Amino acid sequence: MLYSPNGKNPSDQTFDIANGSESLEYPKLPTGVEYIKDSEGKFTPQRIREHLDNFVNSVFSELISEYETTGQKIKIIIPLRGGIQIYWELMKKFRDNGKMNLLSRGNINFVFSAKQGVRPNKIYGIQDDEKEEDGFIYLVDDIYDSGESLELIQKNYPNREIRTRYATTKEGVPYSQEQNGGYEMMVYPFVWITNTFGMDSSFSTFYKKWQLEMDEPIHISKINDFMAELEALERLGVLPIQIGEGLRGYDVFQSWKRDPRNFEMYMDALRRYNYYLQQGKEGEFEDLKALYRVLIENEDKMEDALSHMMTQHINLSMRYMGVSAIQES
Repeated sequence: MLYSPNGKNPSDQTFDIANGSESLEYPKLPTGVEYIKDSEGKFTPQRIREHLDNFVNSVFSELISEYETTGQKIKIIIPLRGGIQIYWELMKKFRDNGKMNLLSRGNINFVFSAKQGVRPNKIYGIQDDEKEEDGFIYLVDDIYDSGESLELIQKNYPNREIRTRYATTKEGVPYSQEQNGGYEMMVYPFVWITNTFGMDSSFSTFYKKWQLEMDEPIHISKINDFMAELEALERLGVLPIQIGEGLRGYDVFQSWKRDPRNFEMYMDALRRYNYYLQQGKEGEFEDLKALYRVLIENEDKMEDALSHMMTQHINLSMRYMGVSAIQES
């Protein structure tokens, strides 16, 4: 039984995210997180799913049209780990539209970037002598927030135009639809969003630190299992949840440690409103969870994480083309 203030199973409780009244749709959340105030219904799970689908469809169509019109190579840069879901959906578009040959021939390439770790300016999948080649560079990501991912790409390509395609942004952030290639961004309040479009709360990182500081920590494999489950539920979720007003994510995590059933309550809500699980796509959810786990295992070795990501991309490409996957060394 999951924790509930009134003794009911939280799965049986619901909450109207628009005005806080009882309804038949949204599960209750533990203390410290809350639904985004949404009197106009802009952030419903259906709107979130539709915006993601429309964004991916539009980006895919633009990439194909650009290549077929100009014949120029295209490089798509995906920041880790926020851009993973959009990358995954774009790969399915190449597969379902019979365009995997553009990837196999190198006409269109995916590469991955990361701003954490000891080498914060690393992009994996390119060589130094490729940086100045002709062609188009697209940065495709979940959100324009601090602009750090864009700054990283600009440092690596100081003489090239970077075409940005962001799915979302926040109120008051100076990035316009015109700068985003005309793409409309879902504009969230300027708060710490815990999920949707590839975002997460950082709870999994706090959890790992907490466990490793214990006198008798659980095995690292179990820590990574929990982190991957939580990240997959958050990053692939469609509930508009934010950290409570005046709180930090770390504050919320500290309070939940005193009753870990809060995690169960939170994860139960996210499990019920997951982009893949709601569509009966448990296999895709597990595939993405496994991908997050690989990156979690190597988050302190960003070079390895990027290398693993490239191997996973090659394997996914080969799977979609009906070719046996390669083994990592």
